[in-house]
Amino acid sequence: MKIRLRLLLAGVLLVGCEKQASTPSSPRSATSPAVSPVQMAAEVKEIPGFTLNLETQTTNWPDAATLLAHWDEIQRRIRAQPRGTRRDGLMAAAIQQLVEGDPKRAAEALAAWKDATPSLWARAAGNVVKALWRQDQGAAAVILRDSVPRAQQGGLWLEVLAPTPPEQAAKWLDAMPPGDSKSNAAAVILSRWLKRNPEAAAAWLDKFGAGLPLSEVEKIFHPNYGYSDTQDDVGAPDPMEAARRAFEAAKLPAARRFFAESYLREVEAAQPGQLTEITTVVEKELASSDATALMTEAALKQMRADPAAYLADLAPEQIKQLPPDFTREAISSWASKETPTATRWAVAQGRPEETAQCVDSWYRLDPPAVIQFALALPPGLVRDRGLEKLCDRLSWDQDFATAEKCRALIEDKDLAQSAAFRISEGKKRQEQRK
Repeated sequence: MKIRLRLLLAGVLLVGCEKQASTPSSPRSATSPAVSPVQMAAEVKEIPGFTLNLETQTTNWPDAATLLAHWDEIQRRIRAQPRGTRRDGLMAAAIQQLVEGDPKRAAEALAAWKDATPSLWARAAGNVVKALWRQDQGAAAVILRDSVPRAQQGGLWLEVLAPTPPEQAAKWLDAMPPGDSKSNAAAVILSRWLKRNPEAAAAWLDKFGAGLPLSEVEKIFHPNYGYSDTQDDVGAPDPMEAARRAFEAAKLPAARRFFAESYLREVEAAQPGQLTEITTVVEKELASSDATALMTEAALKQMRADPAAYLADLAPEQIKQLPPDFTREAISSWASKETPTATRWAVAQGRPEETAQCVDSWYRLDPPAVIQFALALPPGLVRDRGLEKLCDRLSWDQDFATAEKCRALIEDKDLAQSAAFRISEGKKRQEQRK
């Protein structure tokens, strides 16, 4: 009896062991391969058309409707990955996919992305702004002005304003930071508006250019960026008529001179050697132009030989008439010989760009002296521009304490953001060198 009982118990144990051996192992058992957070999420909820594999760096995106329907889950899976450029690259790509279907939702995702790699965030922001601009210019402008780093703002503004009808684009120019991008945007607006309505273009230029020095107005007439829209050519007056109408409507002296020169070029091309009543008026106006007199061959020769003496002989109004390239050449030549004196002249004339140019030259010769000089300047745009240039130089030299001291004094919001960006980039360079 005891023997039978032992055999029966042994059989039960043997059957139990066989059943256990034949049962598939659990996917979460210790002997199972490791499962990534993304795989675990996929097991919980499958998203049609979406795959994500960081190891092989492969991603398949679903169609727009599926992406929108499952956006919160897709975003969660990406953000569950280890922080770094791979994860942030995927997030930027995801926002790019989202922006094509719902720019406003993409803007919300961008605002919630607080721990992004700056360059990848800026790339995503650019895509969002350009798409959102077509739906809601005001919302796009807020992101561009308040969130995009200043160093990227100018180029992005130019990208969205160039294809915008000039009547609308002109309203946003004041939101742009100063610089070449703003001048180029104004040039695109002017060239497109002249084809649509020369009188309205001239009236806008009178108002926009009234508070600018001639050097800044000149940049509008000679841009280094081109944009054209074939729709502007539909029903447009020919270039000669457009220039004549703009000349007759304009009141700003620099604008009248520009339109006059444009008109004469068109007349000469179409009617060589022929004069009309309007060409006589135009030529008389050009002959009496202060800017023309200042740009004679003799004046150029004198400026290059002794820029300090040449500039000292000019009245303040004449200095304002100098074209930007001419002024930059004069200041550069002067600063190479008498840097502190040239810097003080630029400050006294209230010229921010020339001040920054001189500060840059002076820093190469005597950093402590120019830092002391710039910090002691009275508040204003001239000081702000000089201090911003110093922040850039100091960041390259890894003197972040002095750079922060300079940045703290900058009152202009855009220039302060630019200085902060330059300091941040300098610290990144320092980390990379370690």
